[in-house]
Amino acid sequence: MKAKLGEETDDLQRALSNQRTRQALGDWIAENEWDILASITFRTIADYEYAKKRFKTFFRYRLNTQEEIYFENDIFCFVIYEQVKPYVGIHIHALIKGIHPLKSEALQKRCCSFFGNSKVEPYRKNDNGRWYLANKFGRSLVEFDTCLISRFSY
Repeated sequence: MKAKLGEETDDLQRALSNQRTRQALGDWIAENEWDILASITFRTIADYEYAKKRFKTFFRYRLNTQEEIYFENDIFCFVIYEQVKPYVGIHIHALIKGIHPLKSEALQKRCCSFFGNSKVEPYRKNDNGRWYLANKFGRSLVEFDTCLISRFSY
């Protein structure tokens, strides 16, 4: 499920304001076994296309040689792209499955180096999907996306 800038973003915001839709998405998030919660702010102003490309590039290519980071061969992400303020650009929140939670500090260092200000922490199961949606979808949502990134795809 994706939304594009403009009218489709407004449609997505209206759909997510529907309590049943938010509950279903929250349930889906809660049913998955997430390992990591990451929040990323870019060093420079980033638009949506740039943010999406950099996020996928980082996980697909930059971490590919970092054996100690990966927990499984593939990682699965639920990513929220939000417009924080016009002078900040896009900010990313991501739930990640496939990277060991004990490696969150090492991943945070790499994220800070690659993106800019980043916070990476183990996902807390008690903060279920509804909590995540309430805290992350309340802002200026641009798009949300899912992605499966194979460790060995180039």
